[in-house]
Amino acid sequence: ADAVRYLNGGFTINDRPKGGFYTDGYRTTGFFFAWLAKTKDPDFIRKINRSTLEVIPWSFEGAFKHIFGESCDIMELWNEYQVAMGDRLRVVK
Repeated sequence: ADAVRYLNGGFTINDRPKGGFYTDGYRTTGFFFAWLAKTKDPDFIRKINRSTLEVIPWSFEGAFKHIFGESCDIMELWNEYQVAMGDRLRVVK
């Protein structure tokens, strides 16, 4: 829900928490999801929501592989996001 709020003007980039982890929820996850929608797949928000019906049992890893393909590494995306937001200077592998 926080991704949708941000994408529709309910939050500004100044409301984005720095650091954290993609499973922290609320604004941390929301801003990550919004970044994915802006940079990787404009339909990401709908797809992640739909994945709760299509990925059984549901998990972040399973949902991301369902959306981006089996070779998707959620940690690589998270690290790329952290670098893009200036929270990290380089991707940590």
